[in-house]
Amino acid sequence: YTLKITSLNNELSSQKEINEAMLEELEHNAKVVDDLAMKNTKLLQQTIDQEEINRILMTKNRLLRDAKDSEEAEREALVIRLASSEETRQQLEELSRTKETFVRAAEMQRSQHSSQLLIKEREFIHTTEKNNKLESELEELKINFNHKKTLQSCEESRVQVLSEEMKGLRRERDKLEESLDDAKRRYDKLQRKFEKEKKKVNDDGDNGGSGGGRKVDDSEIEYRELLEFENEELKKQVNCPIIKEKMKNVMLMKCGHTFSRDAIDKRVSDRMRRCPACNKAFGVDDVKAIYLTS
Repeated sequence: YTLKITSLNNELSSQKEINEAMLEELEHNAKVVDDLAMKNTKLLQQTIDQEEINRILMTKNRLLRDAKDSEEAEREALVIRLASSEETRQQLEELSRTKETFVRAAEMQRSQHSSQLLIKEREFIHTTEKNNKLESELEELKINFNHKKTLQSCEESRVQVLSEEMKGLRRERDKLEESLDDAKRRYDKLQRKFEKEKKKVNDDGDNGGSGGGRKVDDSEIEYRELLEFENEELKKQVNCPIIKEKMKNVMLMKCGHTFSRDAIDKRVSDRMRRCPACNKAFGVDDVKAIYLTS
């Protein structure tokens, strides 16, 4: 029994120690729980404070975002206004340059008008002097006109005379053509006659008559001289007196003499515009072509 009591006391003391230890642990846990509760309270308060701060920050952020949006809109409006202002400035600069150009052009035109005015004044003075001179020249021209009118009437009468001379020259040309044709016919006739006489002479020569041969030779020489004379006369009438081998194909209207084109062209190019036959002056328009037909 005593051992039981002792063992019970020991168990009790040990249980008491355990209880005390548990109490201490409970106190410690209670103290830890209290600390945790305090910490939770603090954390809760901090959370509430943080939420309040977050709400305030969100409000501030929203306000800042609104302010940023409005600032962005203002910035875009300012950019547009700046671009418009830049465009207006460029237009004003262009207008200013245009005005400067216009002013310079106006100044230049003013100086040109001034110089032109001076030139006009000088021209007016010169024109007045020229007008006076022209009036005097007009009087002289009237006198010259009357004189030229008289000369024109003389020239008209001369043209009529030349027309008559031209008609006479045409008639002479026709006569020359007729004489040329007649001379050619005569030449052909004499040539045929000469051939006949020549044949006759040859026949007589074959017969051996000495006296008759002498007579035929004289007749042959006579016919030959006659043919040569007529041939020379025809050449004088048809060929140019300057270039003998060229035929007459132009006429000088002033005097009516006829020459070859080459002879007259040479005198015109050498500026010797005078008729080779009568030494009368002529112009290029006075040279007219003629045609001799057989």
